[in-house]
Amino acid sequence: MRLTHKYLIGTLLCILISALLTLMGIILPLYRTETTTLDYTVNNRIRTMDVFFERNIQTLSDKAIEYAYWDDLIMALENENIPWIRDNITEYLFHSPFNIDLVYLTSDSYDYHEFYGDESLSNQLAVTDLFQTARRTGEPASSFVLFDKQLYIVTISPITNTDGSLSSKGFLVLGRTVDDEVLYPLVDYIGDEAVIQLKTSHLIQGPHHTIKDHRHISFNYPVRDFKGRIIAFHDVTMDVSYFMNLKYLLFRNISLIIILSLIICSYIVYHVIRKLTFQFEQSVNAIENIANGNYEEKMDEQGSYELQILAKSINKLSTNIHQKTFQMRENYLRTIETLSTALEVKDPYTMGHSDRVSKYSMGIASALSLKDIDRIETAALMHDIGKIGIPEYILNKNGRLTPEEFQIVREHPEKGYRILDIIEDFHEIKYMIRYHHEWYNGNGYPQGLSGGSIPIGARIIAIADAFDAMTSHRPYRLALPIEQAIDEINKMAGSQFDPAIVAVFNSVVYDMIKTPAAPRTSASEN
Repeated sequence: MRLTHKYLIGTLLCILISALLTLMGIILPLYRTETTTLDYTVNNRIRTMDVFFERNIQTLSDKAIEYAYWDDLIMALENENIPWIRDNITEYLFHSPFNIDLVYLTSDSYDYHEFYGDESLSNQLAVTDLFQTARRTGEPASSFVLFDKQLYIVTISPITNTDGSLSSKGFLVLGRTVDDEVLYPLVDYIGDEAVIQLKTSHLIQGPHHTIKDHRHISFNYPVRDFKGRIIAFHDVTMDVSYFMNLKYLLFRNISLIIILSLIICSYIVYHVIRKLTFQFEQSVNAIENIANGNYEEKMDEQGSYELQILAKSINKLSTNIHQKTFQMRENYLRTIETLSTALEVKDPYTMGHSDRVSKYSMGIASALSLKDIDRIETAALMHDIGKIGIPEYILNKNGRLTPEEFQIVREHPEKGYRILDIIEDFHEIKYMIRYHHEWYNGNGYPQGLSGGSIPIGARIIAIADAFDAMTSHRPYRLALPIEQAIDEINKMAGSQFDPAIVAVFNSVVYDMIKTPAAPRTSASEN
């Protein structure tokens, strides 16, 4: 067997053995730790549910204490002012937006009680251990309570003065049904496909978790009353397909890597060894010529020459990679510019609008002495790029948009953000585009940001965009005079616009109007 073949086979065997050992080192421990990993996942979800319910109980308890520790309520009870109690406590809380499903108020001074909620629970509530304990201790108490197979969060607070120095004048009880509406945020915390169902029978603590199929596991979350007794279970089913498929994905991907590595390495090793063998044969031939008396035959300095070639090849590779990366960014910028041009063709109003908004934004940013003026300029040029996804009949509609059409138009900042989200160089620019319709007071869109949480570039573009929109002809109205547009901008300072930036806008607006918009440059020129 030739030396070339021996080196090739030896190298491939080493690669294969290393790959198999790596595969075994990943797959075998994964099989062994599957139960531990799922237990860890379930424990995390249980801790999440603990925190979730603790917060809900604490929120309801705080609400009960807030209204029960009220001097005006004590006075109303003493004066038997029932209308005030209904308007400010019982009926008010039941119909308030606090998601309270049960309100019960009772007085210790005279025979008076009032109940709002499911009337069948009125008598059941008064005899619960939780209520009797609160009466006995005179302290606030909260717990889960099960009424007719329906789970409630119930909190009881004595009615006393704000500093608690008076004895209890009665009790205020608030309850909240633990239904799908309450559990909806919890489903998001546990997982998008999680299912939570209440179980009130067969209350026996089962295994930590149960594997239902290749995608789901389930576990029982015990619901305990204030004495620590289990009164129900939440049967939680969650999707763990990401973990169940991990072993298969790892095996498949590593196998593919092994096969590709063997093919690539075989090709590379064969050619490298063949080249080395050829150089060795040349050296042997030169030695043989010298041995045969041919002293004029000289050996070339192959080693030094090959090192130079290798260094040049590496440098060339580095240069090519850099050129390819730069070319990719150039191509993407050209694509964005093409989209902008397509938008101008699609929406006649947009033609020239982006250039003017960019000019106004640069003027404001320069007056503010900001460092990232170039980014603000680019963001302003592309601030309406998301409108490429808006139907043309809406963009060019003569007259006011319907609410449905206006909602579609409101999506363009998010669409623009997604267009630019795939390239890291646009990290700051994409957020300026995303939030340029946010209002300073939080009434804007798409996320209702306010004040300093809105990027300063977006706050600048918002003013420039609004000013140019008002001073440009629209399908449903003529352009406003410049002075009237400036007045409108100032009227919205503090509500729609940042008042500090509006002040700078006022000082530079006429200079910006006199300055012609700079022609749009290509990506390579930037």
